[in-house]
Amino acid sequence: MEKLVSIIVPIYNVEKYLRQCLDSILRQTFRPLEIILVNDGSTDGSDTICQEYAKIDERIVYLKKENGGVSDARNVGLDAVTSDYVLFIDSDDWIEPTYVEVLYEKIEEEHIERAYKESEIEEILQELNLNIINKFDGYLNNNVQANSERIVYIVKKK
Repeated sequence: MEKLVSIIVPIYNVEKYLRQCLDSILRQTFRPLEIILVNDGSTDGSDTICQEYAKIDERIVYLKKENGGVSDARNVGLDAVTSDYVLFIDSDDWIEPTYVEVLYEKIEEEHIERAYKESEIEEILQELNLNIINKFDGYLNNNVQANSERIVYIVKKK
């Protein structure tokens, strides 16, 4: 039986990109998802879009808060998580339909504890005494369209 995966989407004034992001999450081939949308005080039409999507899919949990920044929004999302695994998707990014499925299968297959994007990896590896055991640089790299890093590292304790 597949475990539940939570996707946290911090949102701030991204009405231009938000539908594409949410549609890509709803099209995932991996279905046991908890989708947590955290509106970080948006002043554009993001709130209306989030409410619309929350009405059409029961897996969506919609939270609103005063603006506190992306880290604060992610932390609010983490407080709402009920799953074994958590992914963060930026609200101006979109993912291919098999993105979560491929990550989930690799994590389960390798008994992985955490996965990180490239900008986080060096500092985290040192802090947590971790080794890189897999670097998604091919298939996954072509399956996420982002304004930031596309490489995901899977790590395991030494």
